[in-house]
Amino acid sequence: MLTTFDTRYGVAEEAIGAIYALAKHPDVLCSNIIRRRAKQAFSGPAPSRSTVDEAGDTPMEDAPMDPEPHSPKPVPTPAKITSHASDLSQLLFIVGHVASK
Repeated sequence: MLTTFDTRYGVAEEAIGAIYALAKHPDVLCSNIIRRRAKQAFSGPAPSRSTVDEAGDTPMEDAPMDPEPHSPKPVPTPAKITSHASDLSQLLFIVGHVASK
């Protein structure tokens, strides 16, 4: 029985094959896809809508006035680690298949 994981990678493999079979400039299209996936894989978590105004600035009342210099860094939860690992895995899968084409 195929899982969502197996299906997703199979679809990606077929999509890359179709791009190389049908597109005039498949390398340009695939490089754009890789760039978007890399941004997604390596970007930090998006700020919540409540802390960002329309101009994209963080309001002063939400920013700490005097952060502690020795405060411990937050420990990532297993869900965040799994999500990041999944994004990175998908990126490397796409890069590998584009490279083989």
